[in-house]
Amino acid sequence: MKDSLQRLMTSAREEFSEKGFQQAALRNICKKAGLTTGAVYFFFDSKEDLFEHLVGEAASQADKMLRLLTKEIDLQEDDLGKYDQECTDYIFEHRQEYYLLLEKSEGTRYAKFKEDTEKQLGNLFRKRLEMRYGDCLNHIIDSLVHIRIFLTMDMVNESENYETFREKEDLIKVFAEGGFEKVVETQKEKASI
Repeated sequence: MKDSLQRLMTSAREEFSEKGFQQAALRNICKKAGLTTGAVYFFFDSKEDLFEHLVGEAASQADKMLRLLTKEIDLQEDDLGKYDQECTDYIFEHRQEYYLLLEKSEGTRYAKFKEDTEKQLGNLFRKRLEMRYGDCLNHIIDSLVHIRIFLTMDMVNESENYETFREKEDLIKVFAEGGFEKVVETQKEKASI
């Protein structure tokens, strides 16, 4: 029983990753798992229930992490860095689920997951920038936030080993911080002319 469920979950993850929720077929999922279509209904109520079982915990955890990051925005850099590390570790361990949520969830209750996550991350990055730099970035902050979000989301979509994943995240942070610093410096120079 447990083996059948595991094969079904593995097959479903592959099918959803390849075709997305809407185009995925239960018949293909079961065939790849070596099971009958009835097996799906033994474990799940529907194709969406199966998808929910694959991604639900990761979606819930993402929401929890974003809410905590927003509440903890005033943390000292060392504490914030430790929390960021924990979030990154969780995301890396569940990157397949996040890929499904971000790119393959059209037709499910998670269809707006990417849009909602981008909005929450955008608000978080915006608050951090405003706390650090004041209002000197207001007219370009949306562009800077969009770049940071794009790089963060892109990192989730790539399957890599942990070291490469961490290195990429660290480089994105260096790029973002250095870029923000340079933009602020440029804006201050313009204002003083």
